[in-house]
Amino acid sequence: MTTQLEKNPLKIPAKNSRDFPLTQALKDYAVLRAQVHEVLILGRQRVEKAMMLMRYHTGLLINEHVRLNAQSTAYGTKAILKLEKDFDIDHTELHRYGQFAKAYPIVGGRRQLRFNLTWECYRKLLIIPDVKDREALTAQAEKNEWTFEEVESRVRRVIGHDPDRKPSRLPFVCLGPFSTYQIVQSVNLHSAAKELLLDMGFKLRLEMDSFKEKFPAGTIVTGVRDSRGHYVLKKVRDRSQQPKSRSPVPGDDLLYTYQAQVEEAVDGDTLKLDFHLGLGERKGETIRLNHIDCPELNTPEGKAAKRFVESELAGSEFITVKSVRTKKEKWGRYLVDIFYARKGKGPLIYLNQLLLDEGHAVKFKA
Repeated sequence: MTTQLEKNPLKIPAKNSRDFPLTQALKDYAVLRAQVHEVLILGRQRVEKAMMLMRYHTGLLINEHVRLNAQSTAYGTKAILKLEKDFDIDHTELHRYGQFAKAYPIVGGRRQLRFNLTWECYRKLLIIPDVKDREALTAQAEKNEWTFEEVESRVRRVIGHDPDRKPSRLPFVCLGPFSTYQIVQSVNLHSAAKELLLDMGFKLRLEMDSFKEKFPAGTIVTGVRDSRGHYVLKKVRDRSQQPKSRSPVPGDDLLYTYQAQVEEAVDGDTLKLDFHLGLGERKGETIRLNHIDCPELNTPEGKAAKRFVESELAGSEFITVKSVRTKKEKWGRYLVDIFYARKGKGPLIYLNQLLLDEGHAVKFKA
């Protein structure tokens, strides 16, 4: 076989790639190392650069399509959701491609990027709000080919030392009291019979026959124990008593606030919780943090976001959770806002906002 190679060395055609003959010279390790570096290391870099160009150009196409349909403010989200269905690519990833292209526009017919960093590095650089700071740090990172760890460190330094930085604020969250529910009316399609039920959230309803107290549909009540240890309902307000509220849905300022225990942090924005609904009821649910998006767990920044959440919530036996009514996102998870006190003491901290402030998440609205 060696003689065969010496007489007829196998070559890759020059028009497809650089020549590298399979000859006796490969007996020398230095030759092997040089050839493997060319084929494996530099080849991988070319593939990664091609992937970065793919993301950037996809973002350019999406942004231009949305611009041409700017008469509808919601059109961009609809278009991305259609692409998700057509190409089986998660809409959050497509949304990031649009953000990527928007953050580094083509200026004077020339792209600003070399595309020689990893996707995780560019995503971390995207959180720098000031355009000049972002462009300057990106140029420096590309020139020196920084690792993700170096990029993350420099981004934190830039954000932390920016006195004019206005932090991105999430929408106001109104926490209500625990064990507060609404009386709802259920209609049987077959018999047209109407029945009053106690809505506890998460599609869990109790029959009102379990309670002596009777209230009309729409009444908001709280559940408490009487002197004998039995659960009773007390009216908080009815529909005619709705005050002005910052919540988009009347009554939601009082509803859907729960105590919960953390069972597992699946990733930075997904947790498994044991909800204490009140009236002796508990329910396990996998939830997703509302308004934000953390990196995927298979990335260095995704692992960092998960570790951050685990560290922050480790000292809290109970957390406070505000659910977005009973709304689920596309993967079947309820959307929630989480508040906690470090070691169970002190003021409540808004976890969703903290992840955004610390650079472990980006603001997102599907």
